[in-house]
Amino acid sequence: MSIFGAWLESRSRRQHIGLDTFSRALLADYWDHCSDVRGAAASTANRRVNHVHQLWEWCYDHDTIGAETPRPRRIDLPSPEAAATRAPTWAQMDAVIDAVGLEHWRRYLMVLRCTGLRTSQAMQLRWEDVDFDAGTLLIRPELGKSRSERRGRVVPLAPVLLREMSTWGPRQGWLVDWPGDTGQRDPARSTLRRAWERAGVPREIWATQPNHAMRKGYISGLRLLGAAADAVEFLVGHDMGIRGTYTDPWALPLTDAVARVPGCVPGCVPTVSRGGIGLSGTSVRP
Repeated sequence: MSIFGAWLESRSRRQHIGLDTFSRALLADYWDHCSDVRGAAASTANRRVNHVHQLWEWCYDHDTIGAETPRPRRIDLPSPEAAATRAPTWAQMDAVIDAVGLEHWRRYLMVLRCTGLRTSQAMQLRWEDVDFDAGTLLIRPELGKSRSERRGRVVPLAPVLLREMSTWGPRQGWLVDWPGDTGQRDPARSTLRRAWERAGVPREIWATQPNHAMRKGYISGLRLLGAAADAVEFLVGHDMGIRGTYTDPWALPLTDAVARVPGCVPGCVPTVSRGGIGLSGTSVRP
């Protein structure tokens, strides 16, 4: 709703935005903004418009302001196109990390590559969440998306990420320090899109969600390397891996799963071969 509120204020020339603002035209314009300006997928734009419609219904049903609110009316939302899921390989993720150039971006992408966390979670991690002695990461409850994930969880860190993070510093404040941070901590998609392009990774892998593609790569990569499904699901916060208070997460082979995360290829430069995107002439399955 904060996104909707900011958009509403930016487009309004009136000092006061009243309840009469709610209309079908408003919903249609907001869908266009989410899709065309913010680059959201159709399913995400639909969800955000539905949130606004829920607010409209709440206002209409309210004892005090209901009489001032127009009757809620829906608009026809486009059906999202079903697309086959394609995930980047470890080599392709290494290539985009190498292509992004800037150090703070490289650290951010390393966290995504080696943890499978969502962008919002990775950007809100703090140094005190990391226990170097135990080799673990605390994902605080307030960073959770689902009800199960909002209990918080502790996960082991991949050795490759622990080694990488040991060279970062100083160890205070945000884990990924962001120059010119205004508090939003929302990496620009345009920067990452250009990095994917420079890395030569096929567009169908990253075009709709350039940040989330790293999460797909982590999950798919670990499963291809033989990591247990429940362990991978717990590591990334899916409900399938968080089965309730009677399951001890450490009964899952979590350490074994993160140990399978391969090291990065330094200075990786992608080359196109018959087998797909490769590194230094080595063919890698796309």
